[in-house]
Amino acid sequence: MLGTDHSRRNSHAYGLLHAICATAVSDGLIVSNPSTITGVMNPPRQRDPAILSVAEVAALADAIKPDRVKALVLLSAWCGVRWGEVIELRRKDIGKGAEVVMVSRAASHRGKGCRVDMPKSGKARAVVLPPHIREDLKEHLARYVDKEPDALVFPALRYACHFNDSVFAKHFAKAVGRDDVRIDDPRSLRGHPGGTRRQRHRGDGSSRALHAEGLADVSGPGVWGPRGGRRTVGAGRRRQQGPESRP
Repeated sequence: MLGTDHSRRNSHAYGLLHAICATAVSDGLIVSNPSTITGVMNPPRQRDPAILSVAEVAALADAIKPDRVKALVLLSAWCGVRWGEVIELRRKDIGKGAEVVMVSRAASHRGKGCRVDMPKSGKARAVVLPPHIREDLKEHLARYVDKEPDALVFPALRYACHFNDSVFAKHFAKAVGRDDVRIDDPRSLRGHPGGTRRQRHRGDGSSRALHAEGLADVSGPGVWGPRGGRRTVGAGRRRQQGPESRP
C-alpha cells in the first residue's frame, strides 16, 4: 500500500500503472484499462503560490541583494522561467538585444549530484522578454557574465556547478519581507488579478515597474503578450487567471 501521505508520488505511480494497462489494451492482452479513477493523476496542490503584484515584483527586484541577482527575479517573474531553467541559462541562450531567451535545459540537484536535462515540459521554448526588462538583462550580462557562449547567466556565488537555491532563498527572504512567498512564486506575477490588463506603476522611480505603453497584449515575434513565457496562449492565460483555472 502506498498510503495517503505522498499524493504526488501516488499520482505518478498510478499514472505509470495507467500507461502500462493502456499498452496492454493496445496489444490485445486485456479488454479494457482498469485504471479509470478520475482525478488521481492530478492531485490538488499542497499550496497555491503567493501571487505578487507588479509593484511588489518591482520592489523585490530593487531591494534584493547582491545586485547580480536582480535580473534573476525579473526574468522569473516576467517570463515564467522555472528555477531549474533559469540557473541553467547561458549567454548563448540570450538573443540579440536581450529580446528573446531560449529555454532548452533545466538543472536539478539531488544530494551531491547534478543533472542537466530538458525542461519540465519536455520541449525547448523561445520566450520573448517584455521590453521594460531588456535593459536590466543587458546590464547584467555586461557586468556579471563571462564572454564565453557557455557562460552561465546566473553563476554560483561560490564554488558550485549552479546557483544554489538555498543561498538565493536567504537573499530572497530578506528582500521580499513576507513569510508566505517562496522563490518560485514570482512566476505567478501574471496570475495577479490586475496582471491581465495593461497597467502603469508610478511613483517608486524603479526602472523595473511596468510601463503599459511598452507591453502589447498580443503574441508574436518581437512582442510580449498573453503567453507570459508559456508555450501557448492557453497556458499563459491559465497562469494569468490563477491556480483555480488550471486542469
